[in-house]
Amino acid sequence: MPADGGDLPAAALPAWRAYRAMLETKAAHFAELENSEQAALAGVKPRLAQQARIAGLLEEHTAAVQRFKTEMAALGRADPVARDALVALLSRVNEGLTPGSTPGGH
Repeated sequence: MPADGGDLPAAALPAWRAYRAMLETKAAHFAELENSEQAALAGVKPRLAQQARIAGLLEEHTAAVQRFKTEMAALGRADPVARDALVALLSRVNEGLTPGSTPGGH
C-alpha cells in the first residue's frame, strides 16, 4: 500500500493519513490481544497493566476510527472528487481481502 497516498489530491491526504492511523491502531490492539492470548495459553494470568494497555489501545483505535469518519465526511463536503479518488484507492488497496484481515497482512 502506498504509504504516502500515491497520486491522491492534496485535499484527500488528511483522510488518507487518518485511514493509515486507523490501520496502525488496529494492528497494535490486535497484537496486544494476541500477546495476552498466548500468555493465557501458557498459563500466565493477565496482569492489570496488560489489561489497561489493551483497553488503552482499543480507545486509541476507536478514536482513530472516529477521526477517519470525520475526515471522510469533511472531505466529501469539501471536495467530492478528492473523496472519490480516495475511495477508489481504498477499493484497490483492499481488493481481495478476506474478512478479518487488513492490508499488509495485519
